Amino acid sequence: MNENTVRENSLLPDNANGEAELWTMVVIDASGTRLAERLDSDTGLTLLGLMSEDPSSWEEALDYWPRYRSPVVCEFPSSLPLTLVDSATAFGALESRDQWIVFDLVQKRVLTAPAMSLIGRDPAYDMCAAGEDSPSCPLFIHLPPWWEMLEQVPVSAVCQPRSTPIDKPHVDRKVLYGDALLNDLAKRILAAVESSLWRTKKAATDERARYPFTVAVHRQWLMTGRPDLDGRKPRQLLHGAVDWIDRIIEGQQQRFNYTKQMIALPDSGADFDTAPMGREEMVFYFDLCRELIDAGWMWCIAQGDRHAQRGLESTLSELVAFLREVEAMWMASPFEGGASPSFSIECCRRRVPQGVGVTIEGMSQAAPAEHVLDCDCPLCIMMAEGMFGVAFMGVDGHHLELDEEFAFSMCATREQWQEMQAEFVDESEFECGDDEECSPEEAMAPVGQSAQSISGDSEVVAHDKADAGLDSDEFASAWSGSAADEPLPGDADGHLQLAFLLAEIVGDLQRQSAPAADIKTLNAAFVDYRHRSPDEAVRVAERFKAALQFLAERYPSLVSKVADLHSRIDEQLRTPIRS
Repeated sequence: MNENTVRENSLLPDNANGEAELWTMVVIDASGTRLAERLDSDTGLTLLGLMSEDPSSWEEALDYWPRYRSPVVCEFPSSLPLTLVDSATAFGALESRDQWIVFDLVQKRVLTAPAMSLIGRDPAYDMCAAGEDSPSCPLFIHLPPWWEMLEQVPVSAVCQPRSTPIDKPHVDRKVLYGDALLNDLAKRILAAVESSLWRTKKAATDERARYPFTVAVHRQWLMTGRPDLDGRKPRQLLHGAVDWIDRIIEGQQQRFNYTKQMIALPDSGADFDTAPMGREEMVFYFDLCRELIDAGWMWCIAQGDRHAQRGLESTLSELVAFLREVEAMWMASPFEGGASPSFSIECCRRRVPQGVGVTIEGMSQAAPAEHVLDCDCPLCIMMAEGMFGVAFMGVDGHHLELDEEFAFSMCATREQWQEMQAEFVDESEFECGDDEECSPEEAMAPVGQSAQSISGDSEVVAHDKADAGLDSDEFASAWSGSAADEPLPGDADGHLQLAFLLAEIVGDLQRQSAPAADIKTLNAAFVDYRHRSPDEAVRVAERFKAALQFLAERYPSLVSKVADLHSRIDEQLRTPIRS
């Protein structure tokens, strides 16, 4: 737990008897007003955590209790001492107390008494019971952007209306994922294929020439207002909550590190179907649109002139049916060796991270027990095996910025996007200058798929150079750093230290265009070496050394590094492996 962000679990000073002060709490929703006159601050903070999920009613808020509960509060929310009262009774209780908090679910706001300590919109607490042996459990609170946090206000503020409208994104997924999307894309694809520009650019046979058409169709879908969205553009539905949902999911990941429980947000909430998008859903929606457009081009090219003979209406119907099948297949297929897009999107909507092999309570699906990394780095292989703790998968969305188009950007507003572009304008001018070949219309290469990021419970030193096979000078070599000469924390067997060195050898092999089979054989020998049993230690070690020696003979530049690894392996054999 980060000591810089997690504070003590009580906002209030102890009283003369050493007991925590008690709060008066009021909850207002469409069904009425609930009052708890004496509620301990730990429970009050936990209830504040429930507001992070943007509940529409008190019953819905209580469904979130397992995601925020800690050992210092009651197990079941039915034990909470709240009773339905009239507004006058609740108002009177607040006036008679110095420490109070109000959760207004109707107007989406939290209010606190003038005597209360400041809480903030994004606090974090260590909900640890008294006693040195008591387990810690983090509580992360992140109020949605459209919620008001009114602190240290008079009781009269409870009766006043909000100062600003509730600006909550409303996502119509029936439009974004339904036939509205497919019909729109199909019409634009057919119009492009019939255009003179398509023929002039020879886009049917030139993938590079076809790419600007892909960008144009995608941009037009996102940036065109629609009657079925009350005039809004589809792009407007994607933004407004990414950072907030990122923080919610990160909080649940940190909580898992302590509780070993992953609990999904219930999908029974009143606003679940129209709830805002998070990062993963936005990124996969981008990828889905590109997949559909690319599939549309291929369909039209395969059809040739036959679609002209059937007429536009019939051709459009057939293309939409084809795209519907493409969407269903793509959403259900494994993505880059991992979970399917549909599963990743559901995790995002249920606000839980994807832990490899982690069971998510409340969801029928689970992330694959193993993720097939498209990578030959020994460190990545160890990470996938769980050496650094549970691996959490995610997407960063960097490729949404590669087209340098506001329409696709992760930035919510054009102003934010322009500021980001300004930061790179000098670098872009240096790289492209006035060269016409840098024009996206003429030279834009197809954008790759979403980049996957992996994180574990332990900090992992970056190994990008070795992984990507980039040139590095002597001072950047793993053999010149502390990883080569000093034991690494938590690396009792020395396997992590060997992995850093081996990663550099893999990078050397990649730079020299070594056959993939040579690298895979080396990695397989290292895997066997790490998982050896005492009775086969010598045999497995000799096989690992032989794999290294084979490469040294084929690639003389590796001789000194292989010799050093041989001596390190021999030294490890003289040290009993940890049971």
